Amino acid sequence: MAELNNKDSYIELYEHQKYMYEIEKSAFSKLEDKASKQLTSLSILITAYTALVGILLNSIIVNTEPLLAAICIFLIVLIFILFCSSWYSIFKCLRLQEVYRLESNKKMIDYFLDQEYLETVYFGLSTQYSLVIQNYIEQNAKKAKFIQDGYKIIKIALILFIILVSITFFLHIGALFNEQRTKTVTNTATTTKTSKS
Repeated sequence: MAELNNKDSYIELYEHQKYMYEIEKSAFSKLEDKASKQLTSLSILITAYTALVGILLNSIIVNTEPLLAAICIFLIVLIFILFCSSWYSIFKCLRLQEVYRLESNKKMIDYFLDQEYLETVYFGLSTQYSLVIQNYIEQNAKKAKFIQDGYKIIKIALILFIILVSITFFLHIGALFNEQRTKTVTNTATTTKTSKS
């Protein structure tokens, strides 16, 4: 490792490490904020999903062909599993994680007082910042992976949810069309009977 030649170099190293620490600490907070926003979006999706499942189970699936009913039930279960998986991923991101911290106890104060040269203090603090920065980088990478995984799963669930909504819509339109056609046939049959009498 190269030696730094003057006091200003040690100060610059310390300032750089402190700046990098602030960046990584900020990224950590932003990732947690992003995860909570993703959790809010997922909650809204689950609310819409629950409403649709209620409609599907109460009216449409009972009156449809067994194959279509089986497809809808399969999609309902699969979407539920995907939502749970996404929730798990997001909660893993939001769980409390221990990160390294700079010491601020009597031992640190004694370290400052015992050093003959200020450069040694700056170098020691820079080294500690380096350890904390590495820990934040590792934690941020894990958090980012959990958020990405959750997002991918939500995307797949959303596509399946749109397919389920489309099937529900077409089943509902088909049921209305059949009902209208039945009324027309009944009215025509009644009119024909009345005309013959």
